[in-house]
Amino acid sequence: MQPMHQQLQQRYARIAPPWLADGGYVNLADIEALDRQGTQAWVPLPASRKPASDPHAPKRGDSPAIAQWRARMGTPQAASIDKPHASRVECVNAQLRRRGLLRFNVCGLLKAQAVLLWHALAHNLQRMLSLQAAAATTAAAAG
Repeated sequence: MQPMHQQLQQRYARIAPPWLADGGYVNLADIEALDRQGTQAWVPLPASRKPASDPHAPKRGDSPAIAQWRARMGTPQAASIDKPHASRVECVNAQLRRRGLLRFNVCGLLKAQAVLLWHALAHNLQRMLSLQAAAATTAAAAG
């Protein structure tokens, strides 16, 4: 999360107050670093190894930023933010599968990354075109 946050800060010269990320990106050091920069991390908690314990309660050794993150992720607001986010992420995955990204037909990490980047580029271009078309339709209807 931290490198992406730095890239966005450099590109747009501002700090994103809320930071939404998938559960696979939970990194306590990153959450603390974002907190020091004034950004709240909204990242789902990983599954607890102890189901009987409250995952939103502070753990021994948690910094104040981590304790706040755990508590924040137990609020109704966190659930309302994560639910639409999960559906958007799943939509992207479904679109990639529909376009044929079921498995990689190449060998090696570099080749697999290249295939994934081509799919990501195609997805982003198609989204850009559909958003531009929607904006043009809205502008034509309004004016």
